[in-house]
Amino acid sequence: MHPNNSQNTIWFQLTALWAFVEATLGGVLHALHIPLTGLLVGGSAVAIISIMAHNNKNATQEILKATLIVILVKVTASPHSPPPAYIAVVFQGLIGVFIFKVLPVYNLATIVFAIIAMLESAMQKILVLTLIYGTSIFKAIDKTVSGLTKEFGLETNVSSWILGAYISLYVFWGMIIGARMGTLPKRMSRLNQNRNSLSGITTNELKPKTTSPKRKKPFWIIYSVTLFLMLSILYISDSDKSNVLAVFVRSITATLLIYLLVNPLFKWLLAKKVKDNKYSAAVNQIMLEFNQLKQEYLHCVQVAKKFHTPFLRYFIGIEYLIAFKVENRIN
Repeated sequence: MHPNNSQNTIWFQLTALWAFVEATLGGVLHALHIPLTGLLVGGSAVAIISIMAHNNKNATQEILKATLIVILVKVTASPHSPPPAYIAVVFQGLIGVFIFKVLPVYNLATIVFAIIAMLESAMQKILVLTLIYGTSIFKAIDKTVSGLTKEFGLETNVSSWILGAYISLYVFWGMIIGARMGTLPKRMSRLNQNRNSLSGITTNELKPKTTSPKRKKPFWIIYSVTLFLMLSILYISDSDKSNVLAVFVRSITATLLIYLLVNPLFKWLLAKKVKDNKYSAAVNQIMLEFNQLKQEYLHCVQVAKKFHTPFLRYFIGIEYLIAFKVENRIN
């Protein structure tokens, strides 16, 4: 099936949904003040790939094709994304192809795939943090906490606990996603019945609050505040002030290298690929559907309003939208 074929194919609809998740869902969730958007966006991508594998006889070819198109859409619609965001997409696509090919049992494959994908997401963030600030930051956190707990006779490697808890959160979420995706094909009809029974609902209460319009905070403001906090910890915990200067120089250099050299070059190469690629028509068509996908997603979240935990509600909204796209299309 060529990407320029009918837009009513399940493959095209799921690819468009995956591209929407990668390029715009994070912004939608941020505007709605939803915490842990990274887990939701990454988990949603894993869910879509899982269903794509379940509904395609040529899953390997279709997932790889979708991965390329999603990357091309992402660089076009969301040019501010850093290189690690694209690495995550590539990893999800490749590991999805591998897992669903070597594990014939779908329910088991979804769990393994989700755990590995979310683990990579957590580790990638830690590696980027270490690249920018170095290992001195973790040592400084340990020393600071050790100084505070010294009078109680307690010694702890707090940075290891923090990193362990962070990774465990992603792995646990991966287990939940994998288990839910294993049962989603059987739940699609019921999800669509629920959605259709509430077809008259509106999405007004889901729109971002506009009482006090705020300007988007520039990256350098957020970065500067983060750098100041980390250097403060290092300054308090370490008498060797040259170490503070080393972390400062390292973080500035690494950040400038990533955002002023690597990122523009990476975007230029991908932008050139968009123009020359045979999938350019599919990329343009998918981007035209983003506004409709946004409205459909907000509608599905409203259908899932009985789930009072916002985090779970917004993920179940993705399940509703996947079910709608699959059940109402013909391969």
